[in-house]
Amino acid sequence: MVTSASRFRSLILFVLLGIPAGLTSCAGQANDTDKQVATSVVVKSDTVDAYVQLISSAASVLDSDQFGDAVLQAGLSLENRPYLAGLLDESDSEDLVIRLDGFDCVLLVETALASARAAARGDKSVSGFSHEIETLRYRNGDRRGYGSRLHYFTDWINDNSNRGIVEDITQRLGGVAYEHTLNFMSANRALYPKISDNDSLLAEIVGLEQKLKAVDFFYIPQANIVDAYPGIRSGDVIAITTSVPGLDISHTGIAYVEDGAVGFLHASTSRGVTVAPDLSTYVNNNAKQTGIMVARPLIPLDE
Repeated sequence: MVTSASRFRSLILFVLLGIPAGLTSCAGQANDTDKQVATSVVVKSDTVDAYVQLISSAASVLDSDQFGDAVLQAGLSLENRPYLAGLLDESDSEDLVIRLDGFDCVLLVETALASARAAARGDKSVSGFSHEIETLRYRNGDRRGYGSRLHYFTDWINDNSNRGIVEDITQRLGGVAYEHTLNFMSANRALYPKISDNDSLLAEIVGLEQKLKAVDFFYIPQANIVDAYPGIRSGDVIAITTSVPGLDISHTGIAYVEDGAVGFLHASTSRGVTVAPDLSTYVNNNAKQTGIMVARPLIPLDE
């Protein structure tokens, strides 16, 4: 007998694969471990269970006083997933890529926040979750090619803040002006296959870099991070500033507050999704990490 839960899981799988229900016979054979289709959405064998767990984790704490608790809980449900780099650039086109089997630091933040937002809206469907991912990842929530993706994380914070998705609270926590040059992508185009030989796309990136120079950003220096602890909540998005020339943010993650201590949930290149027990210690252990920015997720309002 096929239970309603089984039917729900099957529907999730069809949607993630981009295959309409009823047309599976046209899909051909796929590897049991890794299935990939033209939409660049890759589904591992455990993705369906992971999605159900992800949304359930976020929904389980929505009655909490703080929306950030749902963001954190969703992120914690992904603990021990491996670090995977370059997932958004595997396709020649700018497809909406959603992976739950591994993350880089930004994808972890987007996935946790998107699932919490979908749960808060009462929409646990994959389409609702996908919409939230697209909303977070692209300028004005509108996917219009490579140039519309929020490549620089200060741009991510600024754009999502302007749309009421997060609130940049860095200055309120004692942040000072963040003076930095932003040209890492254009100055290192060979590192980015999409712009390495595409002058038109490169021009878009240069234009973006110029626009961001006019935006005032703040950061909390390494030495002052502990002083900001009382104002940081679980679920706050943490962006680590850097001294790398031309770059704004080198790493991102989610604050994990417990008994006054502030931990850091993040996707580590060596350990996968994990929790560093103390945010300040983590930042100070790397001389190129100069401080942090803090963005607070806001519960979505009815649209």
